[in-house]
Amino acid sequence: MTYDGPINIMLVDDHEVTRKGVRGVLETSPSFRVVAEEVGMEEALRKAQDNAVDLVVTDLEMPYDFINGIELTTRLGAAFPELLVVIYTMHSREEFVLQAIEAGRARVCAKRWTNNRSHECHQQGR
Repeated sequence: MTYDGPINIMLVDDHEVTRKGVRGVLETSPSFRVVAEEVGMEEALRKAQDNAVDLVVTDLEMPYDFINGIELTTRLGAAFPELLVVIYTMHSREEFVLQAIEAGRARVCAKRWTNNRSHECHQQGR
Protein backbone atom coordinates (compact mmCIF):
# COMPACT_ATOMS: atom_id res chain seq x y z
CA MET A 1 0.00 0.00 0.00
CA THR A 2 1.30 3.49 -0.83
CA TYR A 3 0.35 6.83 0.68
CA ASP A 4 0.31 10.31 -0.82
CA GLY A 5 0.83 11.96 2.55
CA PRO A 6 1.81 10.91 6.05
CA ILE A 7 0.57 7.61 7.47
CA ASN A 8 -2.28 8.31 9.93
CA ILE A 9 -1.66 6.36 13.11
CA MET A 10 -3.76 5.42 16.13
CA LEU A 11 -1.91 4.45 19.31
CA VAL A 12 -3.55 1.91 21.63
CA ASP A 13 -1.89 1.30 24.99
CA ASP A 14 -3.04 1.29 28.59
CA HIS A 15 -0.10 3.45 29.72
CA GLU A 16 -0.23 7.13 28.86
CA VAL A 17 3.53 7.53 29.23
CA THR A 18 4.07 4.77 26.66
CA ARG A 19 1.63 6.37 24.22
CA LYS A 20 3.40 9.71 24.62
CA GLY A 21 6.82 8.09 24.13
CA VAL A 22 5.77 6.22 20.99
CA ARG A 23 4.11 9.40 19.68
CA GLY A 24 7.35 11.29 20.27
CA VAL A 25 9.40 8.72 18.35
CA LEU A 26 6.94 8.54 15.44
CA GLU A 27 6.51 12.27 15.09
CA THR A 28 10.24 12.74 14.46
CA SER A 29 9.45 11.56 10.93
CA PRO A 30 7.24 13.54 8.52
CA SER A 31 6.02 10.16 7.20
CA PHE A 32 3.89 9.61 10.33
CA ARG A 33 1.00 11.52 11.91
CA VAL A 34 -0.65 10.34 15.14
CA VAL A 35 -4.37 11.09 14.78
CA ALA A 36 -5.74 9.21 17.81
CA GLU A 37 -4.81 7.62 21.12
CA GLU A 38 -6.94 5.06 22.95
CA VAL A 39 -6.73 2.75 25.97
CA GLY A 40 -9.30 0.03 25.28
CA MET A 41 -10.63 -2.14 22.49
CA GLU A 42 -14.12 -0.70 22.09
CA GLU A 43 -12.76 2.84 22.05
CA ALA A 44 -10.13 1.83 19.50
CA LEU A 45 -12.72 0.18 17.24
CA ARG A 46 -14.93 3.29 17.37
CA LYS A 47 -11.99 5.60 16.75
CA ALA A 48 -10.78 3.52 13.79
CA GLN A 49 -14.21 3.91 12.25
CA ASP A 50 -14.44 7.65 13.00
CA ASN A 51 -10.93 8.62 11.84
CA ALA A 52 -8.95 8.07 8.70
CA VAL A 53 -6.54 5.60 10.31
CA ASP A 54 -3.98 3.75 8.17
CA LEU A 55 -2.01 2.06 10.93
CA VAL A 56 -2.62 1.03 14.54
CA VAL A 57 0.29 0.75 16.96
CA THR A 58 -0.56 -1.28 20.05
CA ASP A 59 1.04 -3.12 22.93
CA LEU A 60 0.86 -6.92 23.09
CA GLU A 61 -0.34 -6.98 26.71
CA MET A 62 -2.91 -4.56 28.13
CA PRO A 63 -4.94 -5.38 31.23
CA TYR A 64 -7.46 -2.58 30.53
CA ASP A 65 -10.63 -4.17 29.13
CA PHE A 66 -8.80 -7.52 29.48
CA ILE A 67 -7.54 -7.31 25.91
CA ASN A 68 -4.25 -7.88 24.21
CA GLY A 69 -2.76 -6.68 20.97
CA ILE A 70 -3.51 -9.96 19.21
CA GLU A 71 -7.20 -9.86 20.06
CA LEU A 72 -7.35 -6.19 19.04
CA THR A 73 -5.61 -7.04 15.75
CA THR A 74 -8.13 -9.80 15.06
CA ARG A 75 -11.11 -7.49 15.72
CA LEU A 76 -9.64 -4.61 13.73
CA GLY A 77 -8.80 -6.94 10.84
CA ALA A 78 -12.38 -8.23 10.73
CA ALA A 79 -13.82 -4.71 10.70
CA PHE A 80 -11.13 -3.00 8.59
CA PRO A 81 -9.32 -5.54 6.36
CA GLU A 82 -6.94 -2.95 4.84
CA LEU A 83 -5.78 -1.61 8.21
CA LEU A 84 -2.23 -2.43 9.25
CA VAL A 85 -1.26 -3.11 12.87
CA VAL A 86 2.12 -2.90 14.58
CA ILE A 87 2.31 -4.74 17.90
CA TYR A 88 5.00 -3.67 20.35
CA THR A 89 6.18 -6.28 22.80
CA MET A 90 8.97 -7.08 25.20
CA HIS A 91 8.50 -10.77 24.31
CA SER A 92 10.62 -12.37 21.62
CA ARG A 93 9.13 -15.84 21.89
CA GLU A 94 8.13 -17.25 18.55
CA GLU A 95 4.60 -18.14 19.69
CA PHE A 96 3.71 -14.46 20.25
CA VAL A 97 5.08 -13.44 16.88
CA LEU A 98 3.19 -16.24 15.10
CA GLN A 99 -0.06 -15.42 16.93
CA ALA A 100 0.25 -11.79 15.89
CA ILE A 101 0.88 -12.67 12.26
CA GLU A 102 -2.01 -15.15 12.22
CA ALA A 103 -4.32 -12.47 13.67
CA GLY A 104 -4.15 -10.45 10.48
CA ARG A 105 -2.16 -7.71 8.81
CA ALA A 106 0.30 -7.27 11.70
CA ARG A 107 3.97 -6.55 12.21
CA VAL A 108 5.72 -7.21 15.51
CA CYS A 109 8.32 -4.78 16.87
CA ALA A 110 10.46 -5.28 19.94
CA LYS A 111 10.32 -2.54 22.57
CA ARG A 112 14.09 -2.68 22.89
CA TRP A 113 14.62 -1.54 19.28
CA THR A 114 16.16 1.83 18.50
CA ASN A 115 14.14 4.69 17.00
CA ASN A 116 15.49 3.96 13.51
CA ARG A 117 14.58 0.28 13.73
CA SER A 118 11.07 1.22 14.98
CA HIS A 119 10.62 3.58 12.03
CA GLU A 120 11.60 0.74 9.69
CA CYS A 121 8.96 -1.51 11.27
CA HIS A 122 6.26 1.12 10.67
CA GLN A 123 7.47 1.82 7.13
CA GLN A 124 7.02 -1.86 6.13
CA GLY A 125 3.35 -1.18 5.50
CA ARG A 126 4.05 1.53 2.95
